[in-house]
Parts: sequence; C-alpha cells; structure tokens
Amino acid sequence: MTELQPGYPALITLLLSTLIATVLASAFYPDQQHGRRFHWFFHDSPASTRAHATGIVALTFWIWAVKKVWIDSDHDLGCISFLLVIVSCTKVYCTSSPLATCPPRMLLAANGIVCLNYLLPIVMMDLPGSFRLYLGIGAVYWVVLGVWNWRAWVRFRYAHMPICADEPMV
Repeated sequence: MTELQPGYPALITLLLSTLIATVLASAFYPDQQHGRRFHWFFHDSPASTRAHATGIVALTFWIWAVKKVWIDSDHDLGCISFLLVIVSCTKVYCTSSPLATCPPRMLLAANGIVCLNYLLPIVMMDLPGSFRLYLGIGAVYWVVLGVWNWRAWVRFRYAHMPICADEPMV
C-alpha cells in the first residue's frame, strides 16, 4: 500500500470530520422539511449548533494530537489549542443568555490560537510542500470557523437587544 504525502491524511481527516460534524449538527434543524437543512446550518443556525459542529472537529484533532504526544512521543501544541476550542464550544453550547459575552469571545480566541498553531510550523520549520499546504488550509479553516461562530453569536445577541434603551432585555 502506498503511503500518502505528509499533510494529506490530516486534510482528509479535516474534510471527513467537517462532513460528519455538519450532518450531526444539522440534525438540530427545527423544521420537518429538510430541504433547507444545510442552508440553515451554514447561514441561520444558532451559536449552540455551530459550537456543537466546531467541537466535533476540534475533538477529532485533539485526539490525534494526544495520540502523537503519548504514543509517538512527538511534540504537538494541538493538545492544548484544540482542548481550548473544546472547552469554549462547551461554554457556548451551554450558555443561552445574550448578555454573556465571555463564551463567544473564548471560542473566537481559541480558534485564533489554533490558527497560530497551524501557522507557527510554516514559519519556523522546514516542511514538505504537502504538509505546508495542509497547515495553510488548516489556518484558514480555523479562522473561517471562528468568524462563522462569532457571527451566529452576534446575530443571537442583537436579536435579543432592546429597541430603546428603556426597554428591558427579552
């Protein structure tokens, strides 16, 4: 059996974990007509659904990083950065108050830390081109995921903001 170039197994894992997370998280679609399920997931889903999907992908790569450290005795900051994403996703998923700004900020920061974790080896190490490709795609992926999660939280928050300063929050 031929071995894949460095970075390609991780790219395949990123693709598959994203597809699985999308299918699992879109199961929360509130309507019985499933024709708009994926549109809803990518555009209108709440922050809790997005955190659920993000957490599934982060968990996949956290397990991979832990395996690299414990079994392969390799260094991988993903053990820490993906754990931060998992914890942040859990906080967002469990928080329903539009006034709580800490959980979404934690998730945005954690996604940024994962992005930096992807960018550091590109700058600091001599790596094969296929692995650099994976790191570049991964960095962009986690930035996009952070913005996607943040936008859901902002939409949720503004949907619950009072119209006038005198009106109480809903």
